[in-house]
Amino acid sequence: MTLSLTTRLFDARDAPHVVALINEAFNGDGAGNKGWTHEAEVMSGNRMDEQRLAMIMAPETVQFLVFEHPECSQSGGLAACVMLKHLPETCEAYIGQLSVSLRFQGKGLGNFVLQRAEEWAAQRWGVTGTTMTVLNRRPELLQWYSRKGYTETGKIEPYHAWRLEGGRQAYFDDLMLIHMAKRLG
Repeated sequence: MTLSLTTRLFDARDAPHVVALINEAFNGDGAGNKGWTHEAEVMSGNRMDEQRLAMIMAPETVQFLVFEHPECSQSGGLAACVMLKHLPETCEAYIGQLSVSLRFQGKGLGNFVLQRAEEWAAQRWGVTGTTMTVLNRRPELLQWYSRKGYTETGKIEPYHAWRLEGGRQAYFDDLMLIHMAKRLG
């Protein structure tokens, strides 16, 4: 990866930019452009708003890493972000909301962000593994994470689409969250 990136922790000024980045990565840019990670065939509406972001960020065990790039001045400088939640009872970190701007998708930035998140969690919290959940109707993401060393744990739970402004609605009644895990080190 040859992109010029700065990695840092989220701060409150990033909130509107993180919300916009997550919604762009998962919904498209509003002009019909969608990245390969979009959920348009699975559900409608925005994935994130500032209220939900504040709720996610409330526990002290949660951190967001943000990745700045000089070409992203319109989005607060953010090219990517990822959420980490420390799970001390299992010596793991949960990884979620991994989002890459459409401009940088397909260029290795998602791989870089995932690696950096794993490294950060191991160094900061001393975790020995990472976990995540992926929608069952997103086989391309399940395959991508499998190529990165994640395996399905066998745990599957129903996905209950939350209601946000804009009316986020699931198109399928059988949406499930597939749990995946990876041992670090």
